[in-house]
Amino acid sequence: MLVGRDEQLASLQNLYGKLKSSIVVLYGRTGMGKTTLAREFMNGKDSFYYSVIPAAAEEARFFMSNAVYGPSVLNGYLSSYEDVFIGVTMGNNVKKVIVIDEFTHISKNDGDFLKAVFAMVKNQADYGRVMVILVSSSVSYIEGNRKKLFGDMEKEIVYMKLEELKFMDTMRFFASYAIEDCVRFYGITGGVPLYISKMSRKLSFEENVCRNILQAGAFLREEGHNNIREELRETALYNTILGCMASGMNKINDIYNYTGFGRDKISVYLKNLMERDLVEKVYSYDVSGKENIKKGSYRVKPGYLEFWYRYLYFNQTALTELAAADFYNEYIQFSLNDFMNEAFIRVCSEYMQLLEEHDGLAIKTVRKSRVFEKNVRIDIIREDKDGISMVGQCEFLDEPMQAETLYILNENIVQAGLRTAYIYLFAKSGFCEELKEISRQQENIVLVDIKDL
Repeated sequence: MLVGRDEQLASLQNLYGKLKSSIVVLYGRTGMGKTTLAREFMNGKDSFYYSVIPAAAEEARFFMSNAVYGPSVLNGYLSSYEDVFIGVTMGNNVKKVIVIDEFTHISKNDGDFLKAVFAMVKNQADYGRVMVILVSSSVSYIEGNRKKLFGDMEKEIVYMKLEELKFMDTMRFFASYAIEDCVRFYGITGGVPLYISKMSRKLSFEENVCRNILQAGAFLREEGHNNIREELRETALYNTILGCMASGMNKINDIYNYTGFGRDKISVYLKNLMERDLVEKVYSYDVSGKENIKKGSYRVKPGYLEFWYRYLYFNQTALTELAAADFYNEYIQFSLNDFMNEAFIRVCSEYMQLLEEHDGLAIKTVRKSRVFEKNVRIDIIREDKDGISMVGQCEFLDEPMQAETLYILNENIVQAGLRTAYIYLFAKSGFCEELKEISRQQENIVLVDIKDL
């Protein structure tokens, strides 16, 4: 099932409509819906799909030729990928879509593969018009080796990276739920289409977590481990670092104090995790307009990965011993709102972006930031070219937001050196009467209830 990829599907269709042959590199972390998107795009078109089997160079070519010609004595005489692609495009009268899934399993071991792809694209007279879609889950390899992989063809290739879905796309899947549950689903799936597709719209949020994450044999129960095992060695050390961050240890010094790993070593591991989109560095607002490395904090980027390391990683014994519902009640239920606050910030940031796109904000944003420090927090900062800002603060709590939140935010605004024109307050459970009265008296203070989203 294709979830939330209408824009990318339209982009592929637009490229397909062009007269010349083309190459698309479709990449992103596992679970982003790359294969589903490619297969949806292939519908109704003359197409060829091949999922690469990891193997030595000669055997990989043999497997692919089998997919084209079928098991045949002929395979013993096929000396190159050019021969294979001749078979793929034989009798090609219309533009043919050729999808090679996880192509780097071949290209890492056999440079002739991509040479044959380039030759096919360049020589329309021999092969006919083609649209080649090269699919890969190896984000760091694609982004770090474009010149090495594609050479002179690099600038002619269309790169399409699939990221996590936005909240609005995620919410369409969970449209029958209350808005706060939509935020919760967004928080645990992180907007990853594969994880979204594993949730049942017939079950409550809690029932989904128990059945699809906590229950023995559930698809997502081991998914935290799988994210690390795919591309990284020394999984034990990476597990420890990710566990630190999921527990709130977001500075290199925090991780150093907890683990005793050398700071240089921690920096290398964090760099590897960031290259794979598993960790992000969050910079606090700097009044000079420059990102100050010393102020950077690190966060687990995928929502589900953070959920897994926060709740499942540290409690493996209890997870094995307790029934899923009992584990949820004991280890998850009471801290879930705190975990969801970061997802709520992303939702509110998306809301403000949509407002601006529809001329609903008083400023034109040229810079976005936040303050992400232990004792100072400003969730959303949007600043215009003149240094005038509007800020947002978000609370995903079961009780109404209190006026104290505004008072503390004002102190933090002064400490950050911001020139703030508007303050947006976002709350899951509404606002106290004092805040409502302040908002009525001060037009630059805007209250946004979760239902308004």
